[in-house]
Amino acid sequence: MTSHARSRKRVWTCNFVDQPAFVAPELEDDRLIKAEPRKVFFPDIEQPLPLPGLVALVKRAVTIERQGSASDPVPILDGVDRIRAFEVSEESFRIPAVRVNQVPIREYVYGDLLSHVLGFMGPIPAVLAPDYRADGYTDPNEKVGLNGLEYSYQSELRGTPGVKYVERDIQGKDMNVVGQAVEPVPGMNLYLSIDLRLQKVMHDALKAAMDAKEAPWAVAIAMNPKDGEILGMVSLPSYDNNIFAEEIDEDYLELERDERRPLINYAIGGLYPPGSTFKMITASAALAEDVIDPDTTVTDAGPIFLPNRYFPDDLTQAQKFVSWNHKNGIVHGAINVVQALALSNDIFFYYLGGGFPDQFVGLGQKRLTQWMELFGYGEPTGIDLPGEVTTQVPTDQWKRQLFAEPWTTGDSYNMAIGQGFVLATPLQVLNEAAIVANGGTVFEPRVVHHMTDSNGGLQKDFEPAEVRKLPIDAESFEYVRQGMYTAVNSDFGTAYAARVPGVTVAAKTGTAEFFEYVPEEQDCRRDEEDNLPTHAWFVAFAPYEDPEIAVVVFVYNGGEGSGTAAPVAQQILQQYFTEIAPPPPAQETAQQP
Repeated sequence: MTSHARSRKRVWTCNFVDQPAFVAPELEDDRLIKAEPRKVFFPDIEQPLPLPGLVALVKRAVTIERQGSASDPVPILDGVDRIRAFEVSEESFRIPAVRVNQVPIREYVYGDLLSHVLGFMGPIPAVLAPDYRADGYTDPNEKVGLNGLEYSYQSELRGTPGVKYVERDIQGKDMNVVGQAVEPVPGMNLYLSIDLRLQKVMHDALKAAMDAKEAPWAVAIAMNPKDGEILGMVSLPSYDNNIFAEEIDEDYLELERDERRPLINYAIGGLYPPGSTFKMITASAALAEDVIDPDTTVTDAGPIFLPNRYFPDDLTQAQKFVSWNHKNGIVHGAINVVQALALSNDIFFYYLGGGFPDQFVGLGQKRLTQWMELFGYGEPTGIDLPGEVTTQVPTDQWKRQLFAEPWTTGDSYNMAIGQGFVLATPLQVLNEAAIVANGGTVFEPRVVHHMTDSNGGLQKDFEPAEVRKLPIDAESFEYVRQGMYTAVNSDFGTAYAARVPGVTVAAKTGTAEFFEYVPEEQDCRRDEEDNLPTHAWFVAFAPYEDPEIAVVVFVYNGGEGSGTAAPVAQQILQQYFTEIAPPPPAQETAQQP
């Protein structure tokens, strides 16, 4: 974990009781030349005070039930500049109630490039002070991790503070050490699986695509599918975590005012419809449950009309379902599962998900839900970062409780193509692609690779955390992988934009419609052709023969995945295999599965 400690000045006061510690300070050329001390009492917090931030600090001291004593000072001013700190120190004989202490602070050298991963530190929140006190934190003003790895590994990074009891004279000078001193134990050093070179490539490529589309949010994540190690994680917009290293100022207020909420790591903290990236789950479930075999074909002859269950013979009440290609006047004809994945054909997956009356028996809601859960939807991935969210997978019971409506075949159709009630984080979608890449193993993603002590000795080496293996045979699962291969490497696939010279890439596009309510129109936003807005998705892994990297790219309101997200993934993979981990010459020739 990359950060540095540097000192800053903190002004402390003892016996902080009712009024400012300074009385009518005299200044000359902005230098403090005189400030007579007097007995101090609790300040009237309704009155203006001369020291910036004093009111908030007093309120906090009261909230955490810590008012200070002669040996237990309370900070009244943070971030004092060096010159002012020297001036106050020089006047200490005139203001014995005040002293200047140096405290270490973090310096995050990579700023917004890694802020969502590293996080930041701050004083113990007042509402959590009792919990920290119960855990042995005696100083409520101690800086603790509040986000990112700083939070997840607070105990390991902190170490153990030293303790020494000292006898002092009336002037506050140390006279004797009482009892046995407890020496401090330095905290651990974290070594991350993040590759800084890859992180920068991902950040720059994603930001360019986001700016081009004027998108409010975008995410890119890279993972080693063999063990779940996170190789890169970018959530935009980002922020400079050095803002939290010292006092809270206008930079923080700007973050608070930003409606995009840059402090949220949308890689794990945003839920979105996954669109066609979900189709690998539907295909895997259909093959494993014997709904289809590799040779089963479904004919796309245009839109299908699902009969109303109560009026099956009345076609005016049938529900129309289309595939993305129909708006271009294209039908795909009879296709199997590999071709359907490569073409991202919706008709094929409607059949797989919900079937068709008197023609085809699909998976149905229960089996679709079961396989969603097997692939990790509906539960946190378990990544070692705070702020991960998830949602319940949709079921008939869930819909009845929430909407007072039964589950319909149309709901299964929508679920089968990653629309309707289906939501996922970008990390969950990446996990899905990684499972396909590695042949069916679910791993718990992890950012920290290992930890060492202050002397460099290895203290903990994180082994891959296998969650489960999917109940699908390797031969059937290989057809899902072939579908992703064909999407990139055939003449008709939707993911051809992800091709990387010398490396065999497999991928899946996703274009997910979403609902955005417009109060002025009392309806959802649509374009001039009455189409809903769409998120751009793309997942990929490579090399196909022995995958070592899997990537997800998500651009909110980015349009089509093949046009917006795919080029970003291509740039990431291109740089990875060119500059970061170039394949040996023997593996540079692409092989068709």
